Amino acid sequence: MNKIKLLVVVHIFYHEQVDYIIDKLKNINGCDYDLIVSYVEEIESTILKFKKFFNDTKFLKVENKGYDVFPFLYAIDKTDLEPYDYILKLHTKNHDKNGDFSWRDDLYESILGSKFIFKKCLSKMKKYGMAGSSSRLTSMEQRWVENSKLFEEISNEIGLEPVRVNFIAGTIFLIKKEIVQKLKNLNVVNLDYSSSMETGGYGTAAHVVERLFAVVSKELGYKIYPSKEIPFFSKRWKKNFLRQIFSLQNQDVIKICTILGIKIKLNRYKYKISGMNNVIYLIDKNERRFLNKKAVDGLEITICGSGNTFKISENAKFENTKIIIKSCTNDVIVEDNVSIKNSEFVLKGDRDKLLLIKTGANISDKRYTLFKKGEIMEID
Repeated sequence: MNKIKLLVVVHIFYHEQVDYIIDKLKNINGCDYDLIVSYVEEIESTILKFKKFFNDTKFLKVENKGYDVFPFLYAIDKTDLEPYDYILKLHTKNHDKNGDFSWRDDLYESILGSKFIFKKCLSKMKKYGMAGSSSRLTSMEQRWVENSKLFEEISNEIGLEPVRVNFIAGTIFLIKKEIVQKLKNLNVVNLDYSSSMETGGYGTAAHVVERLFAVVSKELGYKIYPSKEIPFFSKRWKKNFLRQIFSLQNQDVIKICTILGIKIKLNRYKYKISGMNNVIYLIDKNERRFLNKKAVDGLEITICGSGNTFKISENAKFENTKIIIKSCTNDVIVEDNVSIKNSEFVLKGDRDKLLLIKTGANISDKRYTLFKKGEIMEID
């Protein structure tokens, strides 16, 4: 029986993370592999560390564009994929504004947290198209507004159906060779990746391709394996262990209080949303759910960020609901067959719109308080 052949592709932007990545690469087992390391800036210490770890490492200098996606596609474009069964895509990932590396650690630990974890993920690849962190498996609806138009344009341009799928946010994953080979054949490396490279940016060709890995996986008949593995005694393992003893977690319209393993459910109806350019859904069986409940009584939501779309989706039932929007250019959309009773919408920002799509809707005892230049649009 032939041994599994793996191609590991690592993009280094933050060179101070090289030691972390090499330490994780030591957990690869159960296969033979080749290693490609790309970088924007050539630093001798980085090259020496990788050569010491894996003498046959191949190095590529790439343009600073397309985040970690373009460097990966460039490396793939320069490589014959025929000898490989699977590809492991890795890259350095910066901390958040609070210095927290939890996103990076989630992505790495779920695949490379230990030799056992890696071998388990590798075994799953017989059945699945991709494997990655369950906590970073993301619905496309969650950030749909930022990429919808470009996603559809690029998909149509290269001949893929722009279906909405779950994808691994952060683009660190194990993936079947045939999925990457198809994207290579579709020439996605030559898309326009020249958009702003600001960390945390969105709505670029790189973000579209981040989703296309999952689109092609589904098209070829594969699902994504959501790895939930956590290395024993790691920081995340200890956190989860303590959470089982005592924790207070928000989940949909309830709070879950855990005391010595006993879970107590408490009502949780007040929310404050401070972000910008989000799509916030209330109940929809087909799309991302902000609340997962068929009927809600006594809900209060305050939106402080700008440019949000607040969508009450079909078949929702609300009573005694209060939605307060304090910022600008937000839309409130009430869809078909929604029942809202004795509810109040307060719009305090400029250029807010309350859009009622009233086909089949039952909206009674309503109060709309508008400040400044807000407007109401009613469509029967």
